[in-house]
Amino acid sequence: DMPEVGQNLHEHVSFSQSFEVDVPTWNNLFGKFSLAREFLKYLFARRGLMTMIPVEAMAYLRTKPDLAFPDVKLSLGLMLFDPVKGGPHKKPGMVVFQNVAKPKSRGEIRLRSADPNDKPVIAPQLVGHPDDLASMVAGVKIVREIFTQPALAKHVVRQVAPDPIPQTDEEWVDAIKARSGIGF
Repeated sequence: DMPEVGQNLHEHVSFSQSFEVDVPTWNNLFGKFSLAREFLKYLFARRGLMTMIPVEAMAYLRTKPDLAFPDVKLSLGLMLFDPVKGGPHKKPGMVVFQNVAKPKSRGEIRLRSADPNDKPVIAPQLVGHPDDLASMVAGVKIVREIFTQPALAKHVVRQVAPDPIPQTDEEWVDAIKARSGIGF
């Protein structure tokens, strides 16, 4: 009966944008013969696909120049996920996961009932603070800007996700609220 117990849950919102590209990525290694070769490569040399890390590069950035510290973290992965089949896409691609670096949103964990066998209610409130949501909206625009830079843009076939691609800030807010999860 202490109302502060379970309050002040800190969690990082994660939102991804995916792009199909015309250069090889990890997706190119998921064919039947490639997987067999990669398995043998791992078995005998401890190299290849089975030793890959999910994030190839990271960046911290400020969405506004007057911020004292970066408010957004980007994580780049060289893999395009196919949500329909629930695994790697057949085409090569990249994904950028975006997080609020120091979230202001606060969630809670509380009892569902007096029954100790009931799972607790975990409500992270990932974008419960307007500053977090503003950072996420600004961050998705920066990611899209990065992918339009000449060195990268010449390899981008199309943006795959989110689908449809939001056109306004309000649509980005809706997409972030609907598609975000927990990540760091």
